[in-house]
Amino acid sequence: MPRLPEPDTQQVLHQMACILKASSYDEVWARLLVWVEFFGITAVRYGLTRSRYGMSLGDLQDILFLSTVGEQDFIDYIETGLYRRSPHYRWMAENNGAVSWGWFLEKAKAGRLLPDEHAFLAEMEQVGQPAGYLLNFPSDTTRLKGGLGMMGQRNWSQAHMDALWAR
Repeated sequence: MPRLPEPDTQQVLHQMACILKASSYDEVWARLLVWVEFFGITAVRYGLTRSRYGMSLGDLQDILFLSTVGEQDFIDYIETGLYRRSPHYRWMAENNGAVSWGWFLEKAKAGRLLPDEHAFLAEMEQVGQPAGYLLNFPSDTTRLKGGLGMMGQRNWSQAHMDALWAR
């Protein structure tokens, strides 16, 4: 396993202050990426919808979707509906907070995922992307939902991601 970076308290506070002082989505996104790249995380997705209802994201034209995965990511992940097959999406629709992708692997082993969700996890593992974390932000309305997904570098273990998260 690669050596884990060790930020000191001053670095953490400085980066948080930079993010909080940002005055636009672009600036927040750029500063967030600098910080997560410190830990070696380069695959990040952020999504925000103001028109969610039930398990639907609402009108796709109204979604703010930011991704380091590539320009095609919105089409591949959102427009095709791939996100709906993801156990990550179901978790985010039903919960707030942070969750390790290890939680989904445990649920899969216990047979507690839907068949499409299980297939989604298998596809992620096949392309070398089985490790990550999700952050889901609370809202005071059911129509607003925002979340952040951070994926480890190809072939990182979930144990490595969990150790990074603990830091």
